[in-house]
Amino acid sequence: MKAVSKYTKQLAEMQTYDQAIAHVANQRIEIDLDDGVKVNYAKFQGEEVAQEGKKALKVDLLAKI
Repeated sequence: MKAVSKYTKQLAEMQTYDQAIAHVANQRIEIDLDDGVKVNYAKFQGEEVAQEGKKALKVDLLAKI
């Protein structure tokens, strides 16, 4: 039972992340290597993902630096 619960939570997390990645990919955000890592990195943080019947969820697409 614990394994099923664990995998269900992981699946929900992956689906949320997939929606966020699709949203960002469709925006076609341009990055400029001359701007540096911190500037470009910030463009992919705090993305809002709409969920059916729930409040929008903010997702950080990259790990903290």
